[in-house]
Amino acid sequence: VRRTLRMEDEMKYAFQTDLNKIDIFYIKQDIFLRVNENYSYLLKYLWFENKYQTLVENYYEFEKTISETYNALKDKTEAKIDIGQEYIVTINRRILNFTSSARNYTDDIDKNVSELFPDPKIHELIKKYKSTIYDNNYSYQLLELLRNIYQHKGFLVRGITIIKPLFGDLDEMPIFANIKVKDIINNANYANKIKDKKMMNSNSNGYLNIIYHIRSYIQSLDEIHQKIRKMQENKYNIAINVLNKILDDIYILKGFKTEVAFIELDDNNEAINWVLVNRNNILKFQKYITRTLEINKHVLKNKCRPFRNFDGLNSENNDIQLNMI
Repeated sequence: VRRTLRMEDEMKYAFQTDLNKIDIFYIKQDIFLRVNENYSYLLKYLWFENKYQTLVENYYEFEKTISETYNALKDKTEAKIDIGQEYIVTINRRILNFTSSARNYTDDIDKNVSELFPDPKIHELIKKYKSTIYDNNYSYQLLELLRNIYQHKGFLVRGITIIKPLFGDLDEMPIFANIKVKDIINNANYANKIKDKKMMNSNSNGYLNIIYHIRSYIQSLDEIHQKIRKMQENKYNIAINVLNKILDDIYILKGFKTEVAFIELDDNNEAINWVLVNRNNILKFQKYITRTLEINKHVLKNKCRPFRNFDGLNSENNDIQLNMI
């Protein structure tokens, strides 16, 4: 074993740049502890960011499918019923994926963000912020209910409506993805989940347009996520700077590709604890933390109606239904 950087009072900690060689370099305990604390923190935060990125990507997939559906059916809709029904199934599958990833993400806020925020007061502040957004956003409440229905009872989008303006161009979404309002009102959890029932009750014989509500929901979740990022900004910047400084010093001294092992040793020079730092994870975190929700990605038009209605539209409206009980 090659021993360098040895100090009289520091024989319990080391780093190793080539894991295929028995070649260690002794370091102070403080370096090991700082690496362990900051890298563990970044990995936990990276895991949280991964869940958010999965949620956003599922939203993009949903909007992309909506756009593809419209483009495939906007001409001669009546001759493309089979194709339309296939798209309805795909839309339902996208909603299932989106709501499942949303559940995964929101559960992480409720249960695991305390690891990022050891101070219970801050954790409670985040939960309160999330609860306020939930209370103020009807679509948030609705999607929480729809998620349970999709997971336990199946698909809800019964059909789609293609809107064709009789003249000119339409300044809003030319497609509805329809969910029967009674399918929601009749659910056993409706009374508990939906705080303001006026909107649903006034449209009880119609259909809601899930496109509108998914957009509203993802924007609320993004608002919560940006709040958490802002509260963590100082801490994660410190962690990145600490790790990069230590890795830069090691690179100058010894050089390495992407990984450095930091090791705690016993009296026999055997490893009893170690932290394998991969610089790519730090770079990935820096990449993720700067990503923002592109709400208009794959979106046909920004303006969107929460329910299936044609008030003020000079249009021909074509429906394709999926056979559902």
